[in-house]
Amino acid sequence: MPEATLPPKAISTQKIIGFILFAVGAFCVALGLFAVWGLFYIGLYVLMCGVICIFVKRYAGLIIGWGTLLLFAVLTPYFTGIRFFSVLRPEYYRNGISMIQIITFAMWATFFLLCYVSICAWKKHKSGEEEKQ
Repeated sequence: MPEATLPPKAISTQKIIGFILFAVGAFCVALGLFAVWGLFYIGLYVLMCGVICIFVKRYAGLIIGWGTLLLFAVLTPYFTGIRFFSVLRPEYYRNGISMIQIITFAMWATFFLLCYVSICAWKKHKSGEEEKQ
């Protein structure tokens, strides 16, 4: 009788993306050590995103999304004129709309989108737990 062979287990798309991000991040870190320090920091972030994609089974996109938004909200006031809560002040619109204001609105849109997706994922997770019981 022939032996029954199992088909090889397919690797998930998330892990493939994680390995690609990890490789690009490692390459950027290596280049950053010898060339431009800014590339080193960007490479560390991409490397971290790759590790999250490889090792986190569920909601890796949400983790990376929230981490990116938090980093962006904390660091952009130091390097640009973008302030997360400045859109709430009336004098902010005195000279019309600028690129900084458009980016701030995009940050708010990303925040609300991440909140919505997180709530939907939490509801889906909760309904899955109730069905198991």
